[in-house]
Amino acid sequence: MGLAAAPLLLLLFPFFSSYTVAAGTQLQPPVVRKRLTANFDYNETGYIFSKRSQIGRLQPGLRPSPPTLSLSTVQLCEPSTECLPCIRAHLTMDKAGYLNLRGFEIRFLQIKSNWHDTVQITKSRNATIPKLVEVQYDCFEAEVGHTVSVSLSTIPNYGINVTHMYSIEEEDAAPAFTYVLVPEERAIHISVPVGPDVKARLCYQQALVCEEPEGHTFQLIHASQSQNTTLHYEYLVPCLCIEVYYLHHDSRRRKICPFQEYPEAYGYDFWRSGRFFDDSPADKDQMVMEFQSLCPVKPVASLCQIHDDMTRSLCEDIPNSTALESDLVYRIDKVDNNPHICFKFSCGNSSHVECSHTRDTAWSVTAEVQAFQLLLRFTSRIPASFSATACTPSAHHCDSSSPVYTVRRKDDSSPEEFHLILPFQSLARCVQVWRSDVLYATKHLICPDSPLWRRTVLLIYSLDSEEYKFLICAFADFLRSVLGCEVILDLWDGGKVAQIGIVPWIYSKRELVKTEKGKVLIMWTRGSRRMYDLWKRRDVHSNLWRDSHDLFSAAMACLHSDLKEEVQKGRLGDYTLVYFEGLCEKQDIPGPLRGIRRYRLFEDLHGLVNELRSTAQPLSCWIRAGAKFLVRRLIKSEKTVGLQGRVDQCRLQDEKRASYGWNPECSVIPDPTAVFSQIPRVSSSRLSTV
Repeated sequence: MGLAAAPLLLLLFPFFSSYTVAAGTQLQPPVVRKRLTANFDYNETGYIFSKRSQIGRLQPGLRPSPPTLSLSTVQLCEPSTECLPCIRAHLTMDKAGYLNLRGFEIRFLQIKSNWHDTVQITKSRNATIPKLVEVQYDCFEAEVGHTVSVSLSTIPNYGINVTHMYSIEEEDAAPAFTYVLVPEERAIHISVPVGPDVKARLCYQQALVCEEPEGHTFQLIHASQSQNTTLHYEYLVPCLCIEVYYLHHDSRRRKICPFQEYPEAYGYDFWRSGRFFDDSPADKDQMVMEFQSLCPVKPVASLCQIHDDMTRSLCEDIPNSTALESDLVYRIDKVDNNPHICFKFSCGNSSHVECSHTRDTAWSVTAEVQAFQLLLRFTSRIPASFSATACTPSAHHCDSSSPVYTVRRKDDSSPEEFHLILPFQSLARCVQVWRSDVLYATKHLICPDSPLWRRTVLLIYSLDSEEYKFLICAFADFLRSVLGCEVILDLWDGGKVAQIGIVPWIYSKRELVKTEKGKVLIMWTRGSRRMYDLWKRRDVHSNLWRDSHDLFSAAMACLHSDLKEEVQKGRLGDYTLVYFEGLCEKQDIPGPLRGIRRYRLFEDLHGLVNELRSTAQPLSCWIRAGAKFLVRRLIKSEKTVGLQGRVDQCRLQDEKRASYGWNPECSVIPDPTAVFSQIPRVSSSRLSTV
């Protein structure tokens, strides 16, 4: 094989040409990659007896120098195989005096096993061997501790034969060391015992090699003087390794990678050291993300959704959305590709959310309220189906039992703009809109006007009877589902009441209402007036006392103190009193509470709706008109009819008791004076939320 025929090999080895050497002639060694280099154009063959038997002529009058053969140990490392010890043969020769020198023959023989190999190097047909010849053969595999005979002769044979015996000795023991991780310094302290000098370095273990970080070099430890050094790292990751070795050639290295099971190694540094590339196609319902990791570690990826008021750390998981991975490229199909849907990568005990920084959604929607109908205007660049439903918002979700309405852009020839009309009859309701022709889609929440009515409400009452309890719950549900209020009711928070007690619960919720600028809504009845008079006289031992759970007494103690403070400040805006027709009259409201704004239901329902809106800004004309019309619709609604039925049941029970003489059914509390000892007579502003 000449130089002209091997341009690729010359590119790889600019001084020597090289190629893969064949295995030996008898015992077949393992298949490994070997290299032969020379400073002349050559051919290589196995053992040929006829060429070896030719006799060469020396130039008369000259005493030629014999060739020089040197041997050394190297490590032969092939991909996906363990590194093995190997013998390198290097020869140099002054060819002066050797007439018609055509090449050389190198013979290897491992004495114990009789395994041998022969390599012949001859010049190409038109090549010229230079005056100073240099040849290097990598390499002959040999077992550690076994003696190998290496012989060199010329072609043709000038009667000169150089033979060396060589043995690969046991490798030196790697140096021992200890380490201490100091995360606050982003450093690792290395200590070695007294002995020869060593080098220490950090590296990132890859599939075959341990790569040194860019800009980092080894640290020299003079073990006879100071046995310590400090190595600083940029990323604490699972593949970070420590390597220590002696200074002499072919020194064995001791390497440990101690952070593979270290939980912090899979944290912030792990994600920061990698790079993410968004390869999602613009014209497909597909998301593609590539992760280039510093370590050969494959995270698991799934989808999550970020709401407008959420950070990436609170990205909400989308169920059953695990992405397919191939060479650290993650793909998932049938997804509404928009900036609110992100990849959530998980590895070890940590996760990382990666969203598109440039991706834009292919569709948009706006809403317009028109005479209690909600007009949704869609714009879509792609054929797709869209669905919408009215719902009641709660945190980052929206509870809905309403029908789902769907509209579709059939194909590219259809208009990009189209609309969908929904009935929209509740001030408290919002609408959810999403793509319904894919598996994974963001549900967009649109609340045109409901923020005007969303209000935190603490509901206070006296428990007159079992029927009245149902009325209380029905009214609380009316406030929540129809008017969109965040209702605080002890009957709905029984676990917390039982855990901390009714007095701390009342005070904590009052502070919450004050913080969120909500309302304390007092439901008043004739029974409430009787309970109030008994509480004022501290006559809680009367058979008329019906506060078996201490709710009313605790609430009155808290609220009376609060009301005195509010009166002194000249404002009672946090409080509202409501009563139902037939269950209470104006004269049943005690004097200290008459300064509170009050509403008679259902006659003053419009006023209550206006009272519970969450903004002090004047309403526009169309909202005021719409609210009045809506109240008329609400009076005829199923919720209101059900609530009215509960009011009628309580009124009938009151009339029945009045005809027979009122006698409470509930048992009298045994010793409620203990309750008053728990009730602090201080301003609510001094109390902290529990």
